[in-house]
Amino acid sequence: MSNLSGWSMVEVGILLMAAGQSSRFGSHKLLHRLSDGRPLILHTLDYLLASELPLLVIVKPEDHELHQLLARHKVTYLIHQNAGEGLGSSIAFGVKQRRDWSAWLIALADMPYISIETILKVAGHAASDRIVQPHYQERTGHPVAFGKHFQSQLTALNKDCGAAEVIQANLHRLISLSVEDENIQADVDCLNDLIKE
Repeated sequence: MSNLSGWSMVEVGILLMAAGQSSRFGSHKLLHRLSDGRPLILHTLDYLLASELPLLVIVKPEDHELHQLLARHKVTYLIHQNAGEGLGSSIAFGVKQRRDWSAWLIALADMPYISIETILKVAGHAASDRIVQPHYQERTGHPVAFGKHFQSQLTALNKDCGAAEVIQANLHRLISLSVEDENIQADVDCLNDLIKE
């Protein structure tokens, strides 16, 4: 991990969830090309890779074009055979694959506009016994960092609601982190969610 002043010694890694169905988008949103001609997921990867944190992308088995794209860019990914069970299942799978990390920063592949400063700030506040969730103007967003203490709760997830239930069950360990980044809430569910560039 980058040796930045004020950072904890926790080994934080990023789990990028890229195994969704894109049902509301109408086509494969992660491969949708933005104004610069590059697929949406490459914009998300730009700021995640720039953080220099360990990164693992979770994908579904039938997504061959995405697999090829990640391989071309030398991005580590793993296929989750049961990705259709929902986001919670994919998070559980990812955490099980990276038990060696002390904290998991869970990010969503359909959020291409988050700043590198936000990633570094959330990761920098991670600790083994805390959850770190960013907020902007009283609204919470992503990514969220979970420390090692929550491993068993994360690996038990199997629903489509992600890790929200883990946060709700551990509010006494939640750090709500103020960031100057409105895009922590800017996920892309449909074409209208794309920021006009």
